[in-house]
Amino acid sequence: MIKQDILDAQNDKDLLNALIASNREYIKKIAGRILNKHIDVSNDDAYAIAMYGFYEALRNYDENKGSFNTFVYAVIRNRLYDYGRIAKRTKSHEELTVDTNYPNELTAKSVDEFAKLTTREELQLEILNLSNRLREFDINYLDLVHARPKANKTKQYIIELFKDLDACESAYKALIKTHRLQIKAFENMPDFNRKRIERHRSFIISKLIIFFEDFPQVKSFIDWG
Repeated sequence: MIKQDILDAQNDKDLLNALIASNREYIKKIAGRILNKHIDVSNDDAYAIAMYGFYEALRNYDENKGSFNTFVYAVIRNRLYDYGRIAKRTKSHEELTVDTNYPNELTAKSVDEFAKLTTREELQLEILNLSNRLREFDINYLDLVHARPKANKTKQYIIELFKDLDACESAYKALIKTHRLQIKAFENMPDFNRKRIERHRSFIISKLIIFFEDFPQVKSFIDWG
């Protein structure tokens, strides 16, 4: 990756998403190396955690932190380490075994600066809980990344969808009862489009869960308009 692209992406969501999408294999490779195992991108929480770590590294990198490759490796490694520790404590997931022999070249100063942005343990626990919650609706946590709308028009449509709080609350209550998205809850929208909502059903369900339930840190990373 070009260093300038990384810095530009911090103020450009489309470029940020493009860098994440184009580096999926790189993220998978880092996670596999750290955990010393094959990473199944379709059904592996470790991949989702690693992708989130990559996202954070992009958002918080600066040239004073040295090589981006070293920085992103350390960030992902720390995220996976925290996730494995929490998963072990809660006994709700398979323990992740982290390779501690790989040198952590991130400086203590950088770690301190990065840690100030969020409480690492709370965020990892929140992601773990969200992943478990979404499974109740047959949604993998990775749907939040892969199922997000690509077209700006569709992104804006879903943002407008969530501005109708009464419709969203009605859809959420029905979702909890039936485990299905009740599209008719949004029928009073001025630009109601059943097919568009249906195409992004998993993404909308995920946003409803995050919006109405206790996931404040994850919620802060979503564009609600």
